[in-house]
Amino acid sequence: MKQDQLQTLAAAYRRKETSNLYKVDYRSFCDEVDKVFTLRELEKTPLTLVPAEPYELLDKTRYDFCSKELGNGKDYQVDLLLDNLLQSCRMRGMEVKPFFDEVAQDVVNHVRIPQFKQCLTVGLGFRDLTEQQQSLLVEKYLDDEYGDLVNYAAFARRVDPLA
Repeated sequence: MKQDQLQTLAAAYRRKETSNLYKVDYRSFCDEVDKVFTLRELEKTPLTLVPAEPYELLDKTRYDFCSKELGNGKDYQVDLLLDNLLQSCRMRGMEVKPFFDEVAQDVVNHVRIPQFKQCLTVGLGFRDLTEQQQSLLVEKYLDDEYGDLVNYAAFARRVDPLA
């Protein structure tokens, strides 16, 4: 957080201690944070039933599609490349996602960039993909939240002939 944001937050929870001394009421701050994420003092009563998150807040298909737009004509290049990969997978009768599932044992629907490129060239046999084409696919399916992880589920949904 920036300094001005911290000052604003501290001012919101300011408590007068003496005539010229103010302190931050940390307990009130923690209580407010707990209300957002869970119930107050849940650690003291762990068997308390916590209401589930509202269903409309949970997007179950978040990782199934990629809506990232690259601009500068890159989206057109990616679409052409994906269409070619789809045709190739159809001709071979090959599913894409299982190759990535095998590599991504601990990270659901995401792999690291080198793993993604290796699955493309070695696992799926797309050895004719140039480094530029691979980088274009990585740029398209790179997850903004996780930084160095590629969303292979969205890629597979677009390229997999059986999806």
